[in-house]
Amino acid sequence: MAIERERRPKHQGFFRKEKTVRTRPIAGVGRRTDVTAMPKTGPIRIFLDDEREMPEGFVIARTIEEFQRLLDDVDPARLRTVCLDWHLGGKSDGFDAVSMLIARIEKDPAAFVDLRSVWMHSQDIEKAAKMSRTMARWLHAPERKDLFDETHVIVDPYTPSFDL
Repeated sequence: MAIERERRPKHQGFFRKEKTVRTRPIAGVGRRTDVTAMPKTGPIRIFLDDEREMPEGFVIARTIEEFQRLLDDVDPARLRTVCLDWHLGGKSDGFDAVSMLIARIEKDPAAFVDLRSVWMHSQDIEKAAKMSRTMARWLHAPERKDLFDETHVIVDPYTPSFDL
């Protein structure tokens, strides 16, 4: 395994020290992998992005398949924040993730009452805004308004630095 210096966007952590990240080849291509353990207790925050560094306190998903596995494994009552990127560098995009999250919540909306925020982030802010409108329209529909009154849908071109 090789150890490389991670390249960070200029807008993130200007004064923070760079961290080393282990890399391993995936399907013939060298790629950064982040391994985080799922917290045994407390709230869970999921961060879906194929490139950006995972914010502290989040569990990372680099692909739509990893995001789906996390949704399968996580107790919905512990899910507090979901942060979705539009551009995932493959066949899937953030709209697939929004559809997947909505389908999961539709199965048992009452189980997701602690979901406090859904972040949409992308360098293409128009795509992130479109994702957020889809999510907000669904969460705040009249039949679900009482369940998701406190759930915020946020559009941000960068990654979240705090949790609502």
